[in-house]
Amino acid sequence: MTRIIILFALMLSTTLGACQGNSGSGAVSTVSVSDFQGKLTTAAKGAQLVDVRTPEEYADGHLKGSVNININSADFEQQIGKLNKEVPVFVYCRSGARSARAAGKMESMGFKKVYNMDGGISAWGSAGMPVDK
Repeated sequence: MTRIIILFALMLSTTLGACQGNSGSGAVSTVSVSDFQGKLTTAAKGAQLVDVRTPEEYADGHLKGSVNININSADFEQQIGKLNKEVPVFVYCRSGARSARAAGKMESMGFKKVYNMDGGISAWGSAGMPVDK
């Protein structure tokens, strides 16, 4: 009986491990404000910085050099599809929820690396980082 239980446990752990390996490509990383800023600075010229908030929110303040692609827009995927999938994309919103959704969509579209800022522009501002208007 003990052998059967051990065999069953091994089979179950192998099956669960295989399923976890197929859960995603690992293209998306949610990072802190400081890590986001550091990676963005390191990427420099090749960086693709995307604000997925509404145009009204974007007008109230955004990260310098960002482009506004509203995740709630009907043509969001079409607009995102114009970005280079081979170059890292840095994405943010107000608090991190919409950008997490956007990052997931980007991963499913084949983007190689997407950095989602944890806490969004709210956390960015709270950390004393500059915001453009």
